[in-house]
Amino acid sequence: MLPPETQRLIEQHGIKYVLAQFVDIHGSSKTKS
Repeated sequence: MLPPETQRLIEQHGIKYVLAQFVDIHGSSKTKS
């Protein structure tokens, strides 16, 4: 999915926040907004 497609999807659904979750080297889950 390209950035313009993602932006359109966010606008269509009225999404206000996007969070990205990942696991660090120690196995703890982390989130970036």
